Amino acid sequence: MKYLDGINWSRVCKILFFATLLVFVFALGTLNNSIDVDLWARLINGQHVFYNFFPLKNDFYSFTPTHTWYDPEWLSSALLFFVLDKFGVSGLAFLKCFSFYALFCSLVFILLKLPAKNSPYNIFYFVYIILICLQVGYLTHSVRC
Repeated sequence: MKYLDGINWSRVCKILFFATLLVFVFALGTLNNSIDVDLWARLINGQHVFYNFFPLKNDFYSFTPTHTWYDPEWLSSALLFFVLDKFGVSGLAFLKCFSFYALFCSLVFILLKLPAKNSPYNIFYFVYIILICLQVGYLTHSVRC
């Protein structure tokens, strides 16, 4: 057992935790990717922004003339269209999983910065966010702006 003496077990536990979190998020994220109807509108807006370099000024869903309208999600729509254009539908699924992994990692780092970080109740913050995501279906639906 001499070869195990120099191992930093705290670091090994952190690596295992984040690797398990990565597998968990990607497993849930790729389990079911039902397409949201709003995704197609986002992609149309993103295509316009990507090719014309400015957001739409009129709502293309309106059948009557409306006032000047700016899409508040125009930049994320352009990102979604770019990912779909370059990497396809699996790229959108990967973007969704990666963004949730980044969200959960940032949540872990925030929890570690709490004043009472030794409190056993801190884990409930993390579990609460996971339950919210599972309840609403964020991880099982397509990527959202």
